[in-house]
Amino acid sequence: MSCSGVTNAGIAALAAAPALRELTIGGMRAITRSVLKALPAGVRVDLTD
Repeated sequence: MSCSGVTNAGIAALAAAPALRELTIGGMRAITRSVLKALPAGVRVDLTD
């Protein structure tokens, strides 16, 4: 499955998901580390380039 169209705005929208606890993001060129500020503190994030 290709997720190349996912953007920072799309990842930030996940912040509203009440059950979000962990997020793995990899191989998505449009995603930058600045998106981490949009996620709640309790969410574990694995961000690989």
